[in-house]
Amino acid sequence: GRSERLNDTMMVVTIDTATNKVAMISVPRDTAGFPYYWGGTAPATMKLNSLVTYVQNKRVKSPDEPMTTLVKEIGYLVGIPVNYYATLDLASFVKLIDKVGGVDINNPSAINDSTYDWLNGKDLGFYLTAGKHKLDGIHALAYVRSRHGDNNNDWARATRQQEVLVALEHKIANPGNALNLPGIMQLAGTMIRTNYPASDIADMVALVGGVPSTDISQVVLGPPYSLANAAPTSGTWTSCLELDKVAAKSIELFGTASRYYGQTQPKTCAS
Repeated sequence: GRSERLNDTMMVVTIDTATNKVAMISVPRDTAGFPYYWGGTAPATMKLNSLVTYVQNKRVKSPDEPMTTLVKEIGYLVGIPVNYYATLDLASFVKLIDKVGGVDINNPSAINDSTYDWLNGKDLGFYLTAGKHKLDGIHALAYVRSRHGDNNNDWARATRQQEVLVALEHKIANPGNALNLPGIMQLAGTMIRTNYPASDIADMVALVGGVPSTDISQVVLGPPYSLANAAPTSGTWTSCLELDKVAAKSIELFGTASRYYGQTQPKTCAS
């Protein structure tokens, strides 16, 4: 019902098929003042999560279509080309979690968010104790979207988002779900917009499902990779990427494959 598209979560997931190591990198949605991959810099009044809308409305003149622009921009900031993308809306996320029978998570700290809106405009508040829980779709959605209260913010929820995606993938790849896999894939195919080859999905699920958690590098580009409220715009919360630190992490994860390799990056937020 909105007149704009805002990307609530933006994450790059990579897998090295030679080593079976996985990396997950979340880019804060409030990032502003970032460099464009085609040259120039985004204004401090525009957040990264609204880039698709700005290109669609021609307020940003990109050389590519709106979704392609976002995909290339995220890859540019992380430092590697993004081969494929997938988008999922909130309602579909709930259905997918319920289809696999829920996900098991280990909440690192208690959540006490009195402002969380359960998508109906009436009931407010999401509360969850620290520790292990099995979450159905609607509670998993609250877990990955809540961002208010003690020890809770955009960066904390980005970490939880990665946790839930790992839990979901392992649940799908569990041998006990083998008989349900065709139905899960069929449902996912109706809800997820992607350019990933459908014929390769089952093989990728099996491949990633065998990766232990110890071989998954999970990074959220919050502090020290971002400076909070670096580009305040009329009271709007924003953050700015410290590209020198982002570059160091990108090289650590991807080596010479990172576009940052061999380059010196300025402290973007200070410049």
